[in-house]
Formats: sequence, C-alpha cells, structure tokens
Amino acid sequence: MSQLLIVGVDTVVGANFAATLSEHYRVFGLSAGSPLSILGCETDCYDEHDPTAAKFWVTRLKPEWIIYCSPASESVWNEPTEAAISDSLVSIGKCWATAAAQSDVPLTAISSDAIFTGPWMFHGEDSQAHCQSRNAQIIRRMEDAIRAVHARSLIVRTHAIGWSPAGSNSGWLEKLFTSLEQRTRIEVDCIRHATPIVATDLAAIVELAYQEGLTGTYHISGSERINPFQFAERFADEFDFSPPLHDGQTHLSERPTGFGIGETSLQTLKIRKKLSVAMPLLTDGLLRLHQQHLTGFTDRFRVEALSRREEIVA
Repeated sequence: MSQLLIVGVDTVVGANFAATLSEHYRVFGLSAGSPLSILGCETDCYDEHDPTAAKFWVTRLKPEWIIYCSPASESVWNEPTEAAISDSLVSIGKCWATAAAQSDVPLTAISSDAIFTGPWMFHGEDSQAHCQSRNAQIIRRMEDAIRAVHARSLIVRTHAIGWSPAGSNSGWLEKLFTSLEQRTRIEVDCIRHATPIVATDLAAIVELAYQEGLTGTYHISGSERINPFQFAERFADEFDFSPPLHDGQTHLSERPTGFGIGETSLQTLKIRKKLSVAMPLLTDGLLRLHQQHLTGFTDRFRVEALSRREEIVA
C-alpha cells in the first residue's frame, strides 16, 4: 500500500479523510493540536510554527502523497473557523508545499469556498467575486504561496461537513445534533449560502483526482445550494427530529459582508468534466451522515487519545 501523509488530522476534513483513506493507503496523520488516535493509522503531533517540521516529516516518512488540511479546510459555518485563520497559514502552507516539491511528492491542499462572496452564485475557479475580508485574503495568499513553489500541487476549494474528531459537542454538526435532540435553540441563519459536501464523499473524489494526476485548482462540493437553516431542517428530517428552533435573521435589508457571510456556493463543472463524476446530492450525504452515526464511524477517530507525544528519532 502507498504511504499517505495527512497533515491536520485534528480538522474535520483531515480526520474523515484519514478514517476513509486508511482502507486504501498506509496513512500517517499529523495533528497541530491535541494528540489524536485514528483507527488504522499512525499519528503524531507536530509544531506547525517550526519551519523545519515539514521537511523533517516528509524526509522521514517518504510519502507518495501528501494532503494538507489547514484551518482553511474547515466549514465557515463553524464559528471557531474564523478565529483559527491567521497570517501564519501562508508560511505554513508554503513550508509543506516546498518540502513536497523538493521530494517530488504530489500535494493536495484543501482550501475554502469562503474566498468568494455574493451577490453572484455558483463561483467558478476563475471567479473574481472575491470576499475582501482579511481571512479570505489570507486563504488566497496561502493558495498563491503553494502554487508558486509546487508545480504538482492540487488545490481543492470546498465546503466540507462531517463529524468532528475532537469530541461529542465540539463541532458544528455535533452542536446541531445536540440542539435538535434536546429541543434547544441554535443560531443558524438563512442568509449565507453554500454547496456543502460530506467530508467522506469529498475524500472519494479527491482520491480519484489524485489517481488521475490532476494539478491546479478545482472546486469540489455538493450539488445543492443551501443555507445553514435549510441544512438544519433537512438534517432534522433525516434523523427524525422535530424541526429546529430558530431566532435568526430571515431577510436582508442590505448585502451581507464579512468572511463566509454571503454567497459562497461553488460551480463544479471543471471537476465533473475532468473526472466524469457527479457531485453528490445533499439527501445522499445526509443519509451517509446518519449511517455513520448509527454504525459508530466516528469511533475510528475517537479512540483513546495518545497519552504522550511519541519521540521520533530521525
């Protein structure tokens, strides 16, 4: 089996990718946060602010493929995402791209739909409807830095939804589930719109893109444009909960501004034509989330956390 290095297994995308792709690859996962154990994978922590870390791990592991999941890979519907994005994303992304390029290893970097805004819908890869927020600019700079140093990089803009690796009530999906189960109010708005995709569905398409040797920038997302409240309604219906209680804003008096606040839906024609695949329907994605909940899928990355950081001898 080929060696796959996933950087950022403490993110939703990273954890779900590791749990899914470990069926086809020898997966080594790195976390920039708390130690995390993932069934079927080797894991460790790394200092993301150490400029030598990327080269060390690439040299040590000799992976055939690297997937980089920074905080930019997280859904902007999840409140902590905005706070997690800082200028350091640019230098950290560049370090991993440089280390991958020097070892001639293909790199897939998971980026965000939140670089875009409305009033236009279904942004293509070359859309100029850029959000002018500081965080959106940082993510675009991260993408540019990766492209500049690694010709074999693949940048995937998306809006991934999935179960969180960090605990039962830590992620947006877990909080939504708890709110619906306990019949408490949750802040979900009707204004922002995106084309969310379940993280495990995203993993399957990203794997196919890697197998086909794709490079450049591609949008991979769900096929349906939806806002958080509509998602909550559909989620409640799938899980047989009562409709969500909601006090949020339902209409606009002016165009929304801010990071991830407006229209971030993605147009996926480029990837669909290149791979001859259809983007998944939200109904199918919600069914998969329900099946994952029932079958204990998240136990794969909620095994007892590592008690200590393994000391690695180069």
